[in-house]
Amino acid sequence: MTARLSRILIYPIKALDPWDVPEVPIAPGGSLAFDRRWAIVDERIDPVRVAQGKANPWVNGKREPKIHRLRSRFEPGQGTHQPDRVTLGWDHLDKGQTFELVPGRSALTDWLSNGLGYPVAIAENTDRGFPDDPVSPGPTLISEASLATVTQWFPGQSLAQMRGRFRVNLEISGVPAFWEDRLFGEEGSVTPFQLGSVQVLGINPCKRCVVPTRDPATGEVWAQFQRQFNQQRRLTLPDWTVADRFQNPYRLSINTRIPATEAGKVLRVGDRVSVETGGV
Repeated sequence: MTARLSRILIYPIKALDPWDVPEVPIAPGGSLAFDRRWAIVDERIDPVRVAQGKANPWVNGKREPKIHRLRSRFEPGQGTHQPDRVTLGWDHLDKGQTFELVPGRSALTDWLSNGLGYPVAIAENTDRGFPDDPVSPGPTLISEASLATVTQWFPGQSLAQMRGRFRVNLEISGVPAFWEDRLFGEEGSVTPFQLGSVQVLGINPCKRCVVPTRDPATGEVWAQFQRQFNQQRRLTLPDWTVADRFQNPYRLSINTRIPATEAGKVLRVGDRVSVETGGV
């Protein structure tokens, strides 16, 4: 089989639900267009400390368990006169409300502040978004087989639930589990590969935080999730990977960078994936 891009998931608002798209252009800053373009900002955090790198202002699953209960549906705008919009609801969208996405304070942030219990604002970055890894802001990538395998480690979980726990941008079909571990080398190196017409640089296995240990819909904690994951990851580490990158085995998917030369190119579901050292 041929390795192909089989799914593209964009997260327009950092920490909220994904937008499943058939294609996406590369943004000027090397991220996927619209990915983490918007973020919810905790206004209680001192902006001076944020500017100094001493505080994190984002309202996300790492620091706010309530965010797991917030359902969202994104609607892209059509030009400057029709801004992006989002429909939000706690636990479900049946009685959700739709808001325009604009930076700063708005009816949206009033609604969010009321639900979260503290004041928030909205921030926007059209160049590269607000990536979890600012050094490697390209899309995260994983094989379908990896997600399926990890799902089997946790009885009662579905593939959709596991996808919600790990929140990866790009999925690859036609390859075995943990094939993506071929796409990085020793620390400090890069591994070039192609996604269709787009050159991508594989950087490192993605270190995971507390988010995968929580149910993606409710925030309920699976107390032994990380321990079970680490045990299975050690047992299934493929021969082709760089084992030294897994001193901490709590890693899944890869982080990437996309060169500035690729801005404006488009990734599409069905694009072939090839490694520059001979292809797959």
